[in-house]
Amino acid sequence: MTELEQYEKSVKECVEKGNDYLFHNEGNGHALIICKYLFKNAQKEVLIAANQLYNDEVVNTREYIESMKSFLDKGNTRLNIIIASLPPKEQVSQNHESFYWMLYNHPSYKESRVQIKEGQGKFFRGTDGKEINFCTGDHNMYRFETDINLRRAVANFNDPKINGYLRDSYHKIFDTLDSNVNLNDFFA
Repeated sequence: MTELEQYEKSVKECVEKGNDYLFHNEGNGHALIICKYLFKNAQKEVLIAANQLYNDEVVNTREYIESMKSFLDKGNTRLNIIIASLPPKEQVSQNHESFYWMLYNHPSYKESRVQIKEGQGKFFRGTDGKEINFCTGDHNMYRFETDINLRRAVANFNDPKINGYLRDSYHKIFDTLDSNVNLNDFFA
């Protein structure tokens, strides 16, 4: 069994048992595993704060896209995204296998269950001042990326306390942003 297979087995067991366990993860493979289980196990809401949320190593992979699609397919779900800045329009508009293309074509987008806002170059920052990315699922799951270049992060699938802190921070910013991203600007 490879290291990634063992890691995924551990994550799956933790999720199934509802354990409050802090996973340390680094790199694209770990990020994909954590996001996949977070999206698939969220029942109501996913919040994402990221740079551009556009890369071929994680976000535009079939695994990432399909797990988000499975979340949105549940119906009565909500996805809110804050991106620090828009990805290159030319690049996104030509990629019909991207995460944004899936969102644009998913019924949840037309139903206004997906909302994307641009932070106009402003990032969330950790206590050390470094840029951070994070996502939360419902009221108990999160992935908190402390080094966005190495994709070094911590994650937990049953920690309402840290999740609550991240959600509160997220909503304080989300509610103040006026810059809604319209995917029609990329694909219509």
